[in-house]
Amino acid sequence: MLPSSVQSLSEAKRPTVIVGAGSARVLREARARVHDRACPSGVDFLDTGRAPICANGVRTTAVLSTTTSVTTSSSFSNSMRTSLQRVGSACAQGLGRLPFPCSAGSAVLLRQSSTQPSKVPKFQYLSAWFCPYAHRCTLALEHHRGFIEWEWVEALGWESRPSAVGEEHDQRTEEHFYHWKSPDLLRHNPSGLVPTLVDTQSQRSVVESLVTIQFVDEVARAAGSTAPPLLPLDLIERARARVWADAVNRSCCSPYYGVLVKADEEGRRESMQALLKGISTFCKEMRGPFFSGTSPSLVDYALLPWAYRYYVLPHYKGPEYAVPREGETARFHDWLAAMVALPQVASTLPEKDRYLEHVGKYARGSARSKVANAVRRGAQAHDIDDDVDEAVEKFKQGANRAKV
Repeated sequence: MLPSSVQSLSEAKRPTVIVGAGSARVLREARARVHDRACPSGVDFLDTGRAPICANGVRTTAVLSTTTSVTTSSSFSNSMRTSLQRVGSACAQGLGRLPFPCSAGSAVLLRQSSTQPSKVPKFQYLSAWFCPYAHRCTLALEHHRGFIEWEWVEALGWESRPSAVGEEHDQRTEEHFYHWKSPDLLRHNPSGLVPTLVDTQSQRSVVESLVTIQFVDEVARAAGSTAPPLLPLDLIERARARVWADAVNRSCCSPYYGVLVKADEEGRRESMQALLKGISTFCKEMRGPFFSGTSPSLVDYALLPWAYRYYVLPHYKGPEYAVPREGETARFHDWLAAMVALPQVASTLPEKDRYLEHVGKYARGSARSKVANAVRRGAQAHDIDDDVDEAVEKFKQGANRAKV
């Protein structure tokens, strides 16, 4: 239970830095001793008598280390000046946290959104409704809805044309489907991949699906998002999340395309075994209903777009390609049910019949995307090569260019 003075902070008239036991007096004195105006006098320091915690609707985020070496030494001016300047900078920007780590017993800045509103960042979101990679970014955006704004631009589609005789890795001679890419997408991301986020002011872009999740999380939290963070505040846990996001990308997402695209039964079974092994490992590493505990994180959003689409595999390749509901993958189904029940997730899910029609191009071997081309040449979906796997951008004059 927090002291009553802390419980009432949500109604405070000025930003307040909550500090661990014995630090408030030292910090107030420090401001006077180093004559630091970067941390304004309008910022108060409140001693909780304990390490900061969250209770009674007061949401605090660790921002400032106040270790013994800083707070008790007689020669602490430089260290304390830096700390105070960081607090002042955060207050000026209306941030609820500072961009550096700390641990238990640290100081905490309580953002007063009513008196210090932050600007909501705005982006042009170059995406594609069917793409699971783009779906990752969509999940992050919806997770922080209200603290980040975006304009959805459908930037990737399909064009059909007869396959050229002798085309490398081509096993068919009938019509194939190639990605159509919008001029805006190619301008901001020459690789022509979604998702691509474009800052509306600077026109700078952020690419790569796992990177966009982390970027959206950091930007929205800086703008004061009250949603649970997708990246843990603890640096070791944050590193763990990044490792496992990459792991599920390789072991639970890429094999999906192997099952779907490979023409030989042996190759499909090999990919399915890799997929089930990845799912099993994911389940063993879970620390609650979601990967990191009680709320979805980077890892959950990295996997969900493919996990939701696993129904495609038994539909096109047979019931033996369904993820078992018993044994080592049983927990996966509980996790998936919990994920799709979240409002911010449910609103992003593509309609199943529509997606089945779309992904049939992969199942029939007619899709000529970078991912499909990579799998056909024996690589993994996460190992696409822009030069080798790039579909032809320009078509012969008179070729059929019907968008589908």
